[in-house]
Formats: sequence, C-alpha cells, structure tokens
Amino acid sequence: MKDPRLHLQVLAGFEAVRRLAVIFLCGTLVLVGCRPKKASPVPPTTTTLLPATTGPTAAPTTTLDVSAPPTPAQLQDPAYWNAILAALNRVAGDAFRSVVSTKVVSPSTAEALEQIYGPSVFPGQYKALVDITRGPPNGLVIPPGDPLATVDRIVNAESRCVSLTASLDYGGVNTSVPKAMNAFRLMPRTKTSGASVNPTPWMIDDFFVIDASGETSELCTG
Repeated sequence: MKDPRLHLQVLAGFEAVRRLAVIFLCGTLVLVGCRPKKASPVPPTTTTLLPATTGPTAAPTTTLDVSAPPTPAQLQDPAYWNAILAALNRVAGDAFRSVVSTKVVSPSTAEALEQIYGPSVFPGQYKALVDITRGPPNGLVIPPGDPLATVDRIVNAESRCVSLTASLDYGGVNTSVPKAMNAFRLMPRTKTSGASVNPTPWMIDDFFVIDASGETSELCTG
C-alpha cells in the first residue's frame, strides 16, 4: 500500500487521500497494480571542469522541444523528463492560479486538467479545484508559482509508458507543503483536442508520494 497524493490538493495544502498505489500502471503511468520494489540508489553525478578561458563567454543553452515525440535517447534522459514535468506543472499551475483569482472552475480550466491528467486522476484533481473555490489554503504564496519537479530516477521508459521518481518542491506555491519524493507514471496523451493547452505529447496517468521505506513500483508492467 502506498500513500498517493493528489497534485492540486497538495498545491492547495490539503492532506493527501490514501488509496492503493496500484497505478504507473502495473496495468497502466498513470499507475496500476504493481509489486513494490526498492528504489535503486542513484549514482553520483560527476562534473568535468573545462580549462579557464580569457574574456567573457556565453553560457551554453539548450532548447528542448517538448512538443516533439521523444527520441530513444530522450526517453532515457532525466533532462527531457524534467522539461516535460515542468510543462505539465505550468498547465496545472495556471489552472490553480485561475481558480485562486476567480473563485470559479471554468470550462476552460476543466479542459486544461483533462489535457494533462489521465482519466483515473482527473476527477480528484477537478474536485481539488472546486475545494479551492471555498477559500485560499494556509501558506499560499501570492501569486502562486509552479511546483518544481526534479527527476531522481527513470524506472522504465518506453514510448507507451514511462515510470520515474522525482522530487517535488512546492516552495513557490505553498510554504506549508514540504518537499517530497513522488513516483510518476506518464502515458501518451489520449485527448488530442486543445493541443495548445498541453504542449507535450504526455499526460500524468498517476502519481503518489513514496513512503519512508523508499519503495516504489514497476508502474509500467503488465
């Protein structure tokens, strides 16, 4: 049993609802019925320093097109998934900011959620936005930013399903919500209308907070 946490409920500072973590789907990221497995330790990152040069030099920049289908190399690249999660978090953040500002969950806001969340996740996220209309949560940052996801480990990466673990930092959104390690399952986006809302080819099929044991699941098996 895992402790899942609804994304926008966390943004709002609500306590996560406990449910079975049978969803990076041992049947389908978006996660479903998997056997728990200890998360493997991540090898330390090494940095090679380049020789100093005289005169100012521009910092290298990399433009990542999150709208394009990923290459096989990108599927295994944490930088690619950091960018994908950042884009999805921006859509969720925009929905959150809209509701905090207007106290209304508009049809366009509901559409935005459908673009980034799978069908097993969407209902709970929508309800969380409705709850926000009753008043701002304690610790809310004004204006609220977006949560920051940093990929820790890619568990499985295929074109049909990706499972990974990532640290989620809500410091720019709600000061009362601690940073936590989450397991995610991402699946190819099935709702293709309104592509400009979700700029990526992916949606979050499910995710949950990893418990103190550090165990996670093979969310894409089955």
